[in-house]
Amino acid sequence: MSSESSLNKVLRQFEIAQANLSKLERIWRELHEMIPSGIVFGSDEQYEGKLRAYIEIVSSLPEISGYKPTTMPLDLDEIAQSRLDANEIGDFEAQMYVERTIDTPRTELREYRFRLQNLRKTLVRNAVSETIDKIESALNRLTLTYKTEELNDDAPLWQALPHDLNWEKLKDLVDELNALLERVRKASMSS
Repeated sequence: MSSESSLNKVLRQFEIAQANLSKLERIWRELHEMIPSGIVFGSDEQYEGKLRAYIEIVSSLPEISGYKPTTMPLDLDEIAQSRLDANEIGDFEAQMYVERTIDTPRTELREYRFRLQNLRKTLVRNAVSETIDKIESALNRLTLTYKTEELNDDAPLWQALPHDLNWEKLKDLVDELNALLERVRKASMSS
């Protein structure tokens, strides 16, 4: 398997993780909007359906440097009970703790997005750097073969250049670099 195809495979995995993360963030916003502001016991079928979808998508996310969101949104009765307990204690810090606990999934999603973007940037930066190094190496090989002072319009070397394997390799590397940069551009526009 070539480095280009393995890079494409990894980038596709990043795109899948990015798409799932975007779904999770959307579902989280919808769940959060459905949470009553006070102490309200009871169930909500829509909330429960979105909660199941959230749990299913989170389980499919790959770990990024050993990290993956683990805290699931609380169900509505858990939220109501936690708020009731904090109110009974009457301590402002306990009430703030409950609200932070409710918001923990959003915090973990932000951390995951940060790690995913950083890892993707590192991977792409390394791939671009490696490709540029290969381009420089191909140019150096061509320079050794086709010294400009020895070339003129009638020179057989000049006519051989388009058929040289190093020239073909150089063109392929430039195409690879352009494709990689185009993928980066598209990814940055969708972020």
